[in-house]
Amino acid sequence: MSDETKPRGMQFLFAAGGLHAVLYELKERLELDCITVSGQTLAARLAQPPAYVDRPVVRAVANHTSRTKIW
Repeated sequence: MSDETKPRGMQFLFAAGGLHAVLYELKERLELDCITVSGQTLAARLAQPPAYVDRPVVRAVANHTSRTKIW
């Protein structure tokens, strides 16, 4: 996908650790027994923490910036 066709901000998410980093932070709130496209469960995919997380971009759930309660 070229930079012109990527949704705005996706390159920042990718550089900050990607979807794995986001899902890892949310894993306490996810159904981990579902099967992913790779055939593994979500629990197996999220067993290892991401190698890198840019905390200003991907925050921990306990450190969210929303003014309303989440989940």
